[in-house]
Formats: sequence, structure tokens, C-alpha cells
Amino acid sequence: MIKRIIIVCMILAVVCCNFDYSDAYGIEKDDSLTIFKNLIEEEKKEEIPCVSKRYKKSIESWNKISDKLYKDNVLKKIYAGAYIDDNDELVVMLTKKVDDVLAVNVLEDVKKIKYVEYTYKELDDVKKIIINKMDKYNYINSVGIDEKNNVVEVGFISLSNKYFDEFKKNVIDSDCVKISKESKITGEKKKLRSGEMIHYRDKDSQPACGSIGFRARSRSVFGTINGFVTAGHVGYKVGLKIYADERQEKQIGKVHITQQSGKIDAAFVELTNSNYDLARQVKYKNEKGDTVGVKLNCVPNNPIEGQIVYKSGAKTYLTSGKVKKKSTTIKIDDIKYNDVAVAKYKSAPGDSGGVIYEPFFAMKEPYCPVGIHAASGGVFIKIQNILDKFKLELY
Repeated sequence: MIKRIIIVCMILAVVCCNFDYSDAYGIEKDDSLTIFKNLIEEEKKEEIPCVSKRYKKSIESWNKISDKLYKDNVLKKIYAGAYIDDNDELVVMLTKKVDDVLAVNVLEDVKKIKYVEYTYKELDDVKKIIINKMDKYNYINSVGIDEKNNVVEVGFISLSNKYFDEFKKNVIDSDCVKISKESKITGEKKKLRSGEMIHYRDKDSQPACGSIGFRARSRSVFGTINGFVTAGHVGYKVGLKIYADERQEKQIGKVHITQQSGKIDAAFVELTNSNYDLARQVKYKNEKGDTVGVKLNCVPNNPIEGQIVYKSGAKTYLTSGKVKKKSTTIKIDDIKYNDVAVAKYKSAPGDSGGVIYEPFFAMKEPYCPVGIHAASGGVFIKIQNILDKFKLELY
């Protein structure tokens, strides 16, 4: 009997030694099964929302029809927006009923159609008029389309009658504009002592930190440059040294491209230290130490209003929330940014540059990067804008 027990124990030991956890769970070979188990417990603590089958189906329907809404000759003239409601249903908004057969076929999977007053193009035209006047009128802090309520939402730093009158007279007087008070937004850049982060010297030569976004590379006739993307106000100048440690003794890279204007608050950091490698896994830190998260795929995706996104950053670690606006214009530290997104997740200084990602259920690796965290209030820069501007690709 004792002999049989010894033989069984030896077989189990061999199986466990030969089992590759990195293949089974998508974690680094240096990480143990204990870390993977900790991941499950930590993600439960973080209270990441579970998604329903209805939600998955809504996202799949949106991915199927989103391009057609803008290209179909009939629909593009009456399309007014789309969002996922509180019941996880996809809602497509139109200004009138559809009679065209081809257009009806495009919408055959959509269960909820809402009829509103303004087309998306009409709202977008109003938004552009206001954007062009933002620099002249400093009290305008943000401009974006609220698709769910079919309005252009404008944020004023103060709701004074003077600003209201001036706006209607010199900018635009339209019933589709909704004005609300909004605090001035400041970029998130602050010295920190703990958390998963990258370090650098700020413009005053003081130690500061930010977060790694997503892995990317640049290809040209001169060769390939591997690195990662972070916030532009973190990597604020070309050649800036980026470190892995707070004492700034372990340089891992230097800023190769950076921009803080237009649609971009981002920097591409070239990896220069051969002792380091970049993975596609999301990592965050808590009081117990490093935790290995999900593995991102190489397919960038654009968000939709109402969709759940996750943020991983150096300060607040792993948080999540729903997208409130998929495209808005906003001022951060008095710099105007266009076509940025806003989601309702928690963040703090030091999270800047951290990856924003979403579940995409139709893929084998179901987590798609959608951008990087830029500022308080859940403001993030969309990944496709970064890739297009910097001519980067995911790998």
C-alpha cells in the first residue's frame, strides 16, 4: 500500500513539473501558480462587473453594424447615435422611420430603435462650430456629443449670465446645446512612492511617475523600434529618460515621439535596456505586491457609449466603468484635445498613461486595448488616433 502511494506521488510530481502554466493561463514562465490564484482573488476584490449574455450580444451587434450606419446612403442621413442602455440592450437612434429594404436589413439585429430630433451629423456640425471658438472663449472647458440625450454637451467653468449671453451671441444659439458647469481639468502628474509605475524627471527636474500603456513598435526603412506608449505629459520631450525604479538608476528607455495637442496626449518610449522585455499582459500592484492580469490582443478597438472598459494604472491599480462619451473635445491644463473619450472609472495622479482596455468576446484573446488614461474624470486618448499619428503597430 505504501509503495503504491509513493508511485502516485512521483507521477503527480512529474506532471506538475512538466505542466507549462504560461501556456495554460497566459502568464510569464517566472510567475508561479500562486500568483495566478492571487489574480482571481484580487479581481474579485476589485469588483469588476460581470457582463451578461445580453451585453455580449449587444456589443457583437454593434461591431457588426457600426460601419454600415455611416456608409449606407439612407441610414447616414437619419442616423443620430447609439448607446448601450441600463438593461444592456443596444439602442440605435434615428430621426425618422426606415422604409428602405437595404437599410432595414442593416438594423435587423437591433431590438431597440429610438427616434430623436437631431441627426448625428447635425450634432457633430454644432460641436465643430463650438470647438473652433474654444480658444477665444476660455470659459468653454469641454465640448462633446451626448448621444443618449441627443444633445451637444458644453462644459462652462462658470454658469454666469455673461457667459451664457456671450455664447449665444458669438458662438451659437441652438436648442441642441446643453450647458453645464464643469471644473477645470488638470493633467495627472505627481510624485508617488509605491505602485506599478515608470519614473522620470519632470519639467522642473523633479522626480515624477506615470504608467505604462500598451506595447507597440515603429517600422521604417531604418529598422524597427520596440517600445511602449504612455501619456504625452509623462514623456513630454524627445530623449527624456524613463526609469523602472524610483531612485532612477535603472533606465529602461527614452522618449522617441511625443505630442500634447490635437487628438493626442501620448508618447512612444523606445525600449533601450536589453535586460527588459515587454509583454502584452496587464499588470497592476497592490499592498500584496505585483499581480498578473489578463493578456491583451493585438487588435485595437474603438469604444461605444455604455460599454464597460477597464483601466490599469500605477496609483488606483485596476478600476472599471462605462463609457460616457466616445468622442469629445476637452481642455486639459488649458490645452485643447479633440476626439478623446470619457468613461466613469476611478483614477488618480500617477495613473496617467495606463492602459484602457475592453472585452471583445468574439476573439480568442478577448481583451482589446482601446486607449491610455490621460486625466481625471475618466478622460482617455483613443488608441487608433495614437497608432495613426505615430505610425505604430501593436505586436
